[in-house]
Amino acid sequence: MKKKENQQLEIYYDLYSQTIPSLDVSCRDLVWTPCKGGKLSLGGQYFIICDNPSSAPADNQNNPPAKVKSVRVGFFKNQELVSWADPCDPPSNDSDLENGSFYILPRLKLTITKEDVLSVAAVVVDEYDRETIHVGDYLVWDSEQDALMWPQSGSWSYGNSPDDWTY
Repeated sequence: MKKKENQQLEIYYDLYSQTIPSLDVSCRDLVWTPCKGGKLSLGGQYFIICDNPSSAPADNQNNPPAKVKSVRVGFFKNQELVSWADPCDPPSNDSDLENGSFYILPRLKLTITKEDVLSVAAVVVDEYDRETIHVGDYLVWDSEQDALMWPQSGSWSYGNSPDDWTY
């Protein structure tokens, strides 16, 4: 006699999205970076990656977020990789985020226009080999201030799917 088994799928509603690791990406060193005439010179800026349990769904006791297997942090222009940042020790003067992982941007020069959107994003692979993108702030060149600034809210939107990014 064959035994029939049923799986109760309703208890696994949103299983994929509820188990994606939740991370914050901080790139605070980039805001107000001088950008004379669209010429941007970077290097030595720190990026911080931290767990963000507060953005995980409230009802995920049965489905906790997956463990992070690997993280790569990159600097992007229009969702295309410009440079990977290197893992590093926290700067000695930074006690804000003791539980974060620090990355440092190598030296690079870049020409940008007012239409370009810059961002720092973490490419995360979890224990199930799912790859996701976690984006920090988006930045644009403010030609009046000749510096990098946050864009006007609601003026654009990029996806967080790896298919939307080139790296």
